[in-house]
Parts: sequence; C-alpha cells; structure tokens
Amino acid sequence: MGFEGSYVWQLREVWGPKLLVGIGAETIVTNSQGQVLLGMRNDLKQWATFGGHIDPKEDILACALRELHEETGLQPERNNMVPIGFLSAYDKVLNVFPNGHEMQSLALAFTVAFEGEAEAMDGEYDAFAWFDLDKLPENMQTFSKSSIVLYRAWLETKQFQVM
Repeated sequence: MGFEGSYVWQLREVWGPKLLVGIGAETIVTNSQGQVLLGMRNDLKQWATFGGHIDPKEDILACALRELHEETGLQPERNNMVPIGFLSAYDKVLNVFPNGHEMQSLALAFTVAFEGEAEAMDGEYDAFAWFDLDKLPENMQTFSKSSIVLYRAWLETKQFQVM
C-alpha cells in the first residue's frame, strides 16, 4: 500500500501538518558479499533502506515483514529477521517530506540476508541497487543513514544497539 489510505495518512487527515511521532520497523537487507540493498525513493529522490510504521493491532515483526514485501517484493521467513537495535534519537529519526510534514519515526531495526533482485511493488521506490558499506551513495535519506550507522555498530559488536 502506498501512503494514501495508510494509517499515517489517516492520522494526517486529523492531525494536519504538525509533527507526528510514530513507531515502526526498519530492515537492512544484506547479501553474501556484505553489501546492503537500497532503494531510490520516488518522493524524496534519495536512496533509502526499507521500513515503515506499524498498523493498528500489528506486531512489530509483522510490520517489518509487511513493509519489506510492499516496498521490495521480498518475503523472508520470520525467523530469518534478526533484531539489531532501536532508533529513537530525534536528530537521527526525523523524516521531512516534500510537503513539509515531519515525522519522528521510532523504529526497531532488523537485518536479513537475501540473494537476488528486488522489485518495486507499491510505487514508493523507482530503483534498487546493492552497495558496499564503504561506498554508500551521498544522496541518502537521514533516517537510512542512521540505520546504516546502527547496523555497522551491530556488525562490530553483535550486540543490540540503541541510538
């Protein structure tokens, strides 16, 4: 599902353009070469990782799996999703959209290994590409940059991270 009709869209209809705080999930998709999969968001024209906000009555893992499937067509098994950290620092999780709306998106971050190609499912992304961690594109969404920092810290320690 795209933004229109989503739970956050419904909140915006009532709350207007004021800052919203939401909870959701973020997934860092990796391959056997240690690369991360990013998608080019068609609304922001920035590279991004994958995730979104939880729907009412949905658990956080179901949210991560749903968002990953909606955005990339990937359907990993629940037990392959590894929780790696929690993103909550305001300056790391603030999303500002082209219409000026702001969203502070708190997220449980997961990683999952995948081999193959993603495909645009809901129109949120125009293209996908695999990137080496030391050769990430400059044009990345702030939230996704934070997710990658968290992922790198998890890779070094294998301990749950909080940012």
